[in-house]
Amino acid sequence: MPDTKALEVWGDELDKATARGSKVMPGVVAAAVDKTGKIIYSKTSGFTSVLPRAQPIALDSTFVVASCTKIISSVATLQCVERGLISLDEPVEKYLPELAELPLLTTDKPFAPAGPGGRGETLSVDDISFKLRSVKNKITLRQLLTHTFGVSYDVLDLRLQAWRQSRGEVPIALNGNIVEGFAVPLVHEPGSNWCYGGGCDWAGLLVGRLNKTTFGQFLEDNMFRPLGMKSSTFHLEKAEHVQEKLVTMSVRGGLEAGELVAGDNGLLDPVKEEMGGGGLYSTVPDFLKVLGDLISDKPVLLKPETIDLLFTPKLEVGGDAFETMNAQGWKLWGHWIPDSGVKLNHGMGSALTTEEVKASGVPKGTITWAGYAGPIWEANRERGVAWFYATQVLPFGDVESGRRAEAFGKAVFAD
Repeated sequence: MPDTKALEVWGDELDKATARGSKVMPGVVAAAVDKTGKIIYSKTSGFTSVLPRAQPIALDSTFVVASCTKIISSVATLQCVERGLISLDEPVEKYLPELAELPLLTTDKPFAPAGPGGRGETLSVDDISFKLRSVKNKITLRQLLTHTFGVSYDVLDLRLQAWRQSRGEVPIALNGNIVEGFAVPLVHEPGSNWCYGGGCDWAGLLVGRLNKTTFGQFLEDNMFRPLGMKSSTFHLEKAEHVQEKLVTMSVRGGLEAGELVAGDNGLLDPVKEEMGGGGLYSTVPDFLKVLGDLISDKPVLLKPETIDLLFTPKLEVGGDAFETMNAQGWKLWGHWIPDSGVKLNHGMGSALTTEEVKASGVPKGTITWAGYAGPIWEANRERGVAWFYATQVLPFGDVESGRRAEAFGKAVFAD
């Protein structure tokens, strides 16, 4: 159970960093839940903005949860599998014909995608030489949910940026239109490797088409309402009570501890489409209702055997997908300082530890993901504990926020 002394020290330090006038950290909300759904710890610290007259942040403050949306989309998609609407290993082109038309992009030498925050691949777009050819394999739902189907984010991948440039285009993966943003060449054969991209965005579109509704309405009917999540939405313009509690984005002058200024959250308002990969607004208590259900002995959203899919590894250890995921992993869980040699796997929707990560105190069997503006979650079914740490700070991989999230998780999972 949580280390109450460590959490007390953590909270005191956080209060100092988020005090009025301090530009070390923006406001933070963090909480943990047990398998009965009980909040076993919560902390609010700081303000809704770094601007002088900002209001104190609250437990029900609204955050852009960004890529933390992916676990929501994965659960919704697995609900469709349980209902027999689709299977994990059948081709999805019947419902997503746009994917069947995508070519395969190949380069003349091995390539590693560029990373956020200026870290990663040092090549320029002009260094990339590519060819397009037909794809041999079919794309399946399993591949969408494990990032092994081949569509990368063009904003992170120089190969796709070179392809865009050849067409007189700029990266548009985050323009709010799923087909337009993610109908790009595959960067590997479906199922043969791993790349971070729009799998959950396509999955959200699939859920809507399978159920002859919108993705957002499906979530409202099958997740938000059943769990009592009243502050989760893709549409701020339709939810004034959510919009009025929105935390303002803060931007730091560099990855290290520079000062913060108020910024833009980068999402369209109103949205064009409901982006299953990163478009959700939510609160810490709402989000923890989903995580709490996933670790519950009597889950509501999915059958226990379906939840097993989230907590069991899906990538072959030592295979190309496994190695590529771990080579690129810091982009997704950069708050960790993993033990030397520790590698993660992927469940049906998120990263998964298959051994203890001692440096960060993350136990074996933990699923996790992070969002571009600072929210991070972890859930461990065996321990019966899950936590969510939320803030709004850019750029991704902020060191100040990351080390605090890591310390929070370590205290929550303490023996």
